[in-house]
Amino acid sequence: MCSKACADELEISRKIVADSEAAFAEHKTSTQIYIDALIANKKLHSSMLGTWLLFFAASVVKSTSYGDSDYAITFGVIFFVFILFSVLKIKINANAIQKLSNKSIQPTADASAD
Repeated sequence: MCSKACADELEISRKIVADSEAAFAEHKTSTQIYIDALIANKKLHSSMLGTWLLFFAASVVKSTSYGDSDYAITFGVIFFVFILFSVLKIKINANAIQKLSNKSIQPTADASAD
């Protein structure tokens, strides 16, 4: 048994721990935040891939209308590099998301358990 002051201090400490646990439970872990950022980055590169493909198609159409193959080759190579970069970034992000999703997060032992 402890004194009245000790019991009051212990009750305040338990309330602080309970409030902290409740606040922590409401927030995302850093891993989940990183996964969300990777998903957003993957969506960005997917839309960029579509854009580069449209630009590539437009440059091919324009070069056929002008009859100039140098134009299509030059921009075709440039857009091919952009397309390749976007595809690689999508694959890298997908692999990172999969690794982070499979990683199990071990909860820490509850220090307030009696």
